[in-house]
Amino acid sequence: AFFVKEYILSHPEDGEKIARLQELMLEQAQILECGLAVHEKFVPQDMRPLHKKLVDQFFMMKSSLGIQVGPQCPCPSTLTFSCS
Repeated sequence: AFFVKEYILSHPEDGEKIARLQELMLEQAQILECGLAVHEKFVPQDMRPLHKKLVDQFFMMKSSLGIQVGPQCPCPSTLTFSCS
């Protein structure tokens, strides 16, 4: 609602807040994308359908927010986790 052109034009006093909100939402999307990438590596076979649903929902959310859809995970690929 805050990113609609009409709102931005009619509430110029909120410009900085809107820009900050957009930045934070992009940052959260990147973090979530990295989390899904990690989940992809460790998800058990019986949880694959859930993982697919999470990924599908994530890309729908990214698209609805106008975030470029595609792999953008800035996380290092050398992450190692111990699952014990």
